[in-house]
Amino acid sequence: MHEVRAVSGEQPFEWVVQEFSFQEKEFVGEVEMGGGNEIIHRSMHIFCSATDSSAESAIALFEEMKLPPVINEAEAAEHQKRVEYRAKKEDIDRQLYSIVIEVDGLVFDGHINARNALTSAVIGMDEGESMQWKLANNSLVSVTRSQLKRALRLVGIEQTRIITE
Repeated sequence: MHEVRAVSGEQPFEWVVQEFSFQEKEFVGEVEMGGGNEIIHRSMHIFCSATDSSAESAIALFEEMKLPPVINEAEAAEHQKRVEYRAKKEDIDRQLYSIVIEVDGLVFDGHINARNALTSAVIGMDEGESMQWKLANNSLVSVTRSQLKRALRLVGIEQTRIITE
């Protein structure tokens, strides 16, 4: 019997999904002869989207990438297109999550939550106003609305470059 499990990977939204079976222990008389080992049949690193990163999503993607046992050339080509599209989309999500930009020597995160925070701050602040901000290295600094506005602009440019590449 084959089972599938997903274990959180080292990078954000990364899962290691393994299809495995378990070899039962063998007994000869009353003496244990060995066994009891997991046999890994397939192992893949799956990157989920930022909006749906769960073990269940990773396992679903893993199952989706498997080819059915009987398949014709047209179905195989269509399946390959879906797999390549999903891989491209996952790569874009990884790149979008890892955006960092620099303004006046300050390094800002540019992932979706950071973009939302930048947008809220720029909209809510008056010109010339400053506030405390946590940078990509987790240090707190005082930044101006102008700096945040430039950071938001650069994040948007980088985001557009990644998406349209």
